[in-house]
Formats: sequence, structure tokens, C-alpha cells
Amino acid sequence: METNSKVDTLLQTVSEEYDWDLSIHREAIEKELTADESSYQGLGIKLLSIAGGLLAAGFFLGFVGITLMSVPALAIFIGLLVMGCAIVLNKTSTNTVLDTLLISSYLASYAMVGFGMSQMRMDSNIIATALLLLAIITPVITSGYMLNFFSVLVASACLFSFVFINDSYETVHVYTLLFAAGYAWLSLSETELIAQNPPLNTRYMALRNGFLFAFIGLLCYLGIRELHDRDLNDGYLSGGIIILITGFVLYQVVDSLALTEVKSKALIYLMGGLMMLSAVFAPAICGALLIIFLSHHTGHRTGLIVGVIALIYFTSQYYYDLDYTLLLKSELMMASGAIFLSAWFILKKQLKRYEQN
Repeated sequence: METNSKVDTLLQTVSEEYDWDLSIHREAIEKELTADESSYQGLGIKLLSIAGGLLAAGFFLGFVGITLMSVPALAIFIGLLVMGCAIVLNKTSTNTVLDTLLISSYLASYAMVGFGMSQMRMDSNIIATALLLLAIITPVITSGYMLNFFSVLVASACLFSFVFINDSYETVHVYTLLFAAGYAWLSLSETELIAQNPPLNTRYMALRNGFLFAFIGLLCYLGIRELHDRDLNDGYLSGGIIILITGFVLYQVVDSLALTEVKSKALIYLMGGLMMLSAVFAPAICGALLIIFLSHHTGHRTGLIVGVIALIYFTSQYYYDLDYTLLLKSELMMASGAIFLSAWFILKKQLKRYEQN
């Protein structure tokens, strides 16, 4: 019933938008909507199933490691074979149990390939590059949501591994630009990407959510001192990069609102700038604000929930890590809260006036 209601609303909107007659394949539309809904139903149960599958895959990998330790080339071959089978079967799979098995096998195949290459004493950079290429190839071959989602996470992990392999911690700022700009572009270009590129349409949500969680992983590294202590002393550069990207996004949003009053525009930019600049030395907070801003603008519920949780956690972590007295921490928190409340009050008042006009 809900699917039929969506189709009726869609057809009515299209009929009102265009004057000429359109040839509409209603059954195909209903089939696509039903398939799309079923892919998201029980997502939490599917994730729990994947967690169980990963445990089973861990025991399987232990068996492979013991059995094939002396034959690393065979471990690589089996890993590639398992990955290929998982990708091929995922195209036709409609069963949740089988999906779970395929996803677990897909992830386990990376471990097998990496294990085999390490046993062959290959350079760590070569191993990370090989796994990165395998992750990039996956979205080209299959449109499966979960495989594409995990392929983005694996690719981001491989990219990030170069930082630790080569002790090049300053390149973290490059990854900040890559993940933040990539997530912003995918969020703002949703309509164009879905409408103009049918193959990307089926992969879009997986890629955007993959970029979202890859960005969150990077923010965890930037926001938790124990992960980068003594290795990264200029985190404010990542904060500045995120602020610049947020400024560009803010410009796009203000432009789409078609505001004519210069005073209103200036006030929005001023308050937005103050909010972001107050957290320039805490890039994880800046990143969480960017996620919330983009998710609210595009109506992305998953991103909004993740962004709010990230903002609460990273703010708490930042104040906990400050080497200040409890009194000074309280004063800083009160000042930050006052800035956010002022921005909320002023922006809400301006939007109300704009809607009335």
C-alpha cells in the first residue's frame, strides 16, 4: 500500500509538471521501489548478521593462515576467487542469509589476499595499493549496496594506511580535503548524479554513506588525542580545510535560498564563520558540524543522526583533553554554547522574516 501511494504521488507530480502525454511503465516503477525498500528493511538485523559472519570469517581465516602459511600464492588465489564469487553472486542474491555470507566472504577475501602478499615479503605500500585497486574495482562491477559501502571503507582504510606505513602524518590534511570535499560534493550533487547517470543511481547511497563513515573514521583520528599524540601537531590545518569547505557549502545554500537582503546574507556568513572558527583547533568538531549542516540541508537522516552523535562525542572528548582547569573548561563551554544559541536565535529569526515576505 505504501509503495502504491508513492507511485500515485510520483505519477501525479509528473503529470502536473509536464503538459504532454507520457508513456509510463507503472509495473516497472513499482518493482524498482519495492526492491529499493527491501534493500533497506532490516538493515540493523543485516548488520548484526554481518558481525556474526565476520566472527565466522575470522575462524576461517585462522584456518587458512595455519593451512596455507607455507603456500602464500594459494592464499592469494583463494582470496581473489572468493571475492570474485561474492561479487558475481551478489548481483542475483535476494536472500538476507546469503547476502550476509557474501558480504562476510567479500571482507574475508581482502584479509586472505593481504595475508598471502605479506607472507611473500612484499612491500607494505604494494600490498596497500593492491587492496586499494580491488576496492575501487568493486563499484565498477557490481551495484550491490553493502559491497559498495564496504568497498569505500576498505579503500579509505588503504589510503589511510599509507600514513602509518611511511610515517607521513602531515598527509592527513590531504585526506581531510579528499573525504570532506568528496562527501560534500556527493551530498550537494545528489539530484544531478541520480538523474543524469543511471548506473551511478544504483550505487549513489552506498557511496555517499561510505564516504560519510570514512570521514567519521578520519575525524576519530583527528579528535582522539591518543591516536595521534606527538605525531600530528598542526591539526588546525585540517580544521581550516573543513571550515573552507563549509564556507563553500554555506554559499551554495544561501544562493539556493535566493536571499536578496545583503544584511541577511552578511549575518548568516558572520554567525556561521564564528561557529566554525571557534572550533578551528578541534577539526573533529568542525567535521561533525559540516556533516550536520549538509545532512540537514539535503534531508539525509542517517547523516544527521551520525553527525549529532559525532558532535556530542567529539565536543566532550575535546574538552576532556584540554590541559586546563575545570573552571576554565566550564567557561569555554559556556562561551561556545552562547555562540551557538545566538546563531540559532538570529538565523531562525531571519528565516521567519524571509518566509513571511
